[in-house]
Amino acid sequence: MVEKRYVAKKRIPEYCPFGSVMSLKVESENDAPACFGRVVGYQYEGSDEVVSTIEGDNLKAKGERIIDRLMYDGYLVKHQTVKKIDNLGTVNVTQYGIMYEAESAAQHKGTPTHGIPAPTAGQFVCTFELLMVTEINGELYERYITIRKKTPPVFRFTTTDFFCNMGSYITTMLCRGESGFKMLDTDDNPNRCSAQFYDTFGEKKNIIFNSTKDLLATIVSVRLVDVKPFEVAESSIAG
Repeated sequence: MVEKRYVAKKRIPEYCPFGSVMSLKVESENDAPACFGRVVGYQYEGSDEVVSTIEGDNLKAKGERIIDRLMYDGYLVKHQTVKKIDNLGTVNVTQYGIMYEAESAAQHKGTPTHGIPAPTAGQFVCTFELLMVTEINGELYERYITIRKKTPPVFRFTTTDFFCNMGSYITTMLCRGESGFKMLDTDDNPNRCSAQFYDTFGEKKNIIFNSTKDLLATIVSVRLVDVKPFEVAESSIAG
């Protein structure tokens, strides 16, 4: 079990009941979104009313609610989504939320200015970050994956070696059913698979792909973000 700390993208004002730091317990660091929105209100399509989900807020007059102040002060982010509502069916909804992001997110780390050292310098643990993006009905869904690879003791390991084997890392996750990746193995299509992606507010969506090749096509960037001596990073090896 891993506990991820999330920090607010903007300073939380004193009048807001939510803190600037939140935590989320997950099985591994890849089992959580890079950022998520804490929803404080929503608005149905065609309605002029923004409903607050902050406790006691809807008992106050308009303009005195916490959500109104947050909106006026520019703390809230809009997110378009679809919800199934009793007696209404599927409706378009605008959510308003405060955004939090992972404190140790790999995407905030710069790319190292030096490559992976030669074996004569010892063994190292290299951290790679994969960004996967796909689009459904005009909405973007993304997924950050962190993979750590220990360099071999004899021959030199380069970023090109990782790129060439990148497909096998994802395929292994699919076969093991790790971190929201899963082979569906249906009779009509044994290569069909599903993967967990996240929308703007960090809500999960299991997306089905007809093949692992289609899934790998969603990878838009791969970066080397960290290189540490094996002795230092021993507790965080994955591969």
